[in-house]
Amino acid sequence: VHHDAQAATCTEIGWEAYDTCSRCDYTTYNEIAALGHDYATVVTDPTCTERGYTTYTCTREGCTDSYVADYTDALGHDIVHHDAQAATCTEIGWEAYDTCTRCDYTTYSEIAALGHDIVHHDAQAATCTEIGWNAYDTCTRCDYTTYSEIAATGHTPAKAVKENEKAATFDAEGSYDEVVYCSVCGDEISRTTVTVPKLVKYEIEQIEGKNEDDAPVYDANDNEALAFKAKFARAKLTQVMIGDEVLEEGEDYTVTEENGETVVKLTDAYLAKLGDGNYTLTIVAEDGVASSVFTVQNSEAGNDDNGDTDDTDDTEHKSSKTSDMDIAVMVLALMALMGGSVFASVVHRKKKEDK
Repeated sequence: VHHDAQAATCTEIGWEAYDTCSRCDYTTYNEIAALGHDYATVVTDPTCTERGYTTYTCTREGCTDSYVADYTDALGHDIVHHDAQAATCTEIGWEAYDTCTRCDYTTYSEIAALGHDIVHHDAQAATCTEIGWNAYDTCTRCDYTTYSEIAATGHTPAKAVKENEKAATFDAEGSYDEVVYCSVCGDEISRTTVTVPKLVKYEIEQIEGKNEDDAPVYDANDNEALAFKAKFARAKLTQVMIGDEVLEEGEDYTVTEENGETVVKLTDAYLAKLGDGNYTLTIVAEDGVASSVFTVQNSEAGNDDNGDTDDTDDTEHKSSKTSDMDIAVMVLALMALMGGSVFASVVHRKKKEDK
């Protein structure tokens, strides 16, 4: 009878192929001793918290035998100390802690960010010279802020006004301060001293209303008109006066220009109001005056049908009679009437009316 071979293992015997007899004890059996284990070793180093050891594993096919031996002590941690870090409003912090250089051991404990400790501030409006700000928040612990600056608005100039006015005369210049104030806060923005030229005495000629001797005498019975020509351009004219009375253009006089000179003609309605006497006509320009004295005679003003004098009408026009009023006095009267400098206020009024 033939028998197949059986390979030996690490722990079991084996044999070669052999024969036996079924009638006797004949055999060719030859035993193969167990091989024993063929171990490979793997050394596991100790860690901070675990022992080291060697693992023995049999390398023979089909064998799973393995064991561990040769233990070594755990190393313990290689400690590094870390200082504490305080938390801020926006950044985390931590307590003092330790770590190990060989492993991930740590005693780290995080402290959450604190958040801002808010203080609210009210808004402040900007002024002409000072900055302002919108309502904003700050933190008591850090430099956090929502502050937003509003620039100073700057001054808003109002219309210039005149101060410290000194009227010009025929002998001396005048002056005034042109001052600009802020219309919002009232602060003075600028101040400029302006010089007013001396007044000019313009030549004047009576061109209508003279008597037969060519004297400046208006005879209500003979003359049809009373007119004067001032030696300055029509554009310079600002006022016409009889004495200290300011006349109304159109109602009391008319104005024309001839060869660059101003012609003032008193209206019939105004002449009818003048009683007998001496009068001073003053034609006021932007930069001076032209003045002429004339006489009225044979006037019916102030007389009734019987030739009697009407005291009421005469009183009404007595302020217009002037016998020897000086030109400078008339200018001062005009200044008082206009409430300021002749050639400042009158020119302003004239230009305003021309618009």
